[in-house]
Amino acid sequence: MKDKEEALNNWLNMIRKSWTWGRLTDKEQAKFLTLLENVLHRSKHPITGNYYHRWEVLQVMYESFLEGCGYDGMNWRGK
Repeated sequence: MKDKEEALNNWLNMIRKSWTWGRLTDKEQAKFLTLLENVLHRSKHPITGNYYHRWEVLQVMYESFLEGCGYDGMNWRGK
């Protein structure tokens, strides 16, 4: 069983290696991290549950942010 307290750090390490993260501008990356920090500090336990539940909530947040940046699939910001 994975430690639920490690979900955030593991998830952040994963997205920083993802191709979508690499296609965000520096400004967009900073904006997402600011938004994430705001959510995490909004209440004492804003993201709860087991490791997998926390991972899923973080993933939904990231996918929503990508949608706001115009993400439209594998060819998004293609080179």
